[in-house]
Amino acid sequence: RLQTDDGSMGWEDFLGATHTDAALVMIDGRIVYERYFDGMSAGDPHILFSATKSYCGFLTALLAARVELDFTRLIESYLPELAETGFAGASLRQIADMTDGARFSEVYTDPSSDAFRYLAAMGLGPRDSASRPIGAYAALQLLTERENPPGEAFQYRSSVTDVLGWVLQRVTGKSLSALYADEIHGPCGCADKAYFTLDAAGQEVAAGGLNISLRDFARFGEMLRRRGYVGPHRVFP
Repeated sequence: RLQTDDGSMGWEDFLGATHTDAALVMIDGRIVYERYFDGMSAGDPHILFSATKSYCGFLTALLAARVELDFTRLIESYLPELAETGFAGASLRQIADMTDGARFSEVYTDPSSDAFRYLAAMGLGPRDSASRPIGAYAALQLLTERENPPGEAFQYRSSVTDVLGWVLQRVTGKSLSALYADEIHGPCGCADKAYFTLDAAGQEVAAGGLNISLRDFARFGEMLRRRGYVGPHRVFP
């Protein structure tokens, strides 16, 4: 049973109480539990929301291991568009670690939080003004304030992963969809359809837009658990 603030509940009750669409449990690489709810079935893509951040971080580390990215370089050397923003002066490593220091409040119980204006600019929330920027990259360039000096403190902010996604595309000349397909989906042995949610400017949402099947999500997790191995072969460093 699971212990909650309201007492204990069984596994099946927990899945219902949390409005779970699909659940899968693996032990030592073997599926021991798999259930689908609310019309979802095996093979259906489901949005990962912020788990997408882990994929973008993995892609960044992979390219750095191949010396296609340099974690020590300042972010404005990759994205000159951010030279006058709160991200300027932070290294790519600090961006990847969310220790860059740019001011961005992400409190979903506070309607005045920066996150709501950011989502509106991306077309993922209601827009109250025609003058709002369109798309994540335009919105990122308006984040001109800094909360902390680069490297001083960790602060979770979805906008930072969109910076990372922008770097990945700028350096490789590929879309996030192509990078995911070439670098993760195929090498991990994933089998089902996948796609990225687009923002209002048609840009893929690095912070939370990847849609994949539950089994393909599990394949990625199993590869990480085995430190880069897929089957008998080490596929990733």
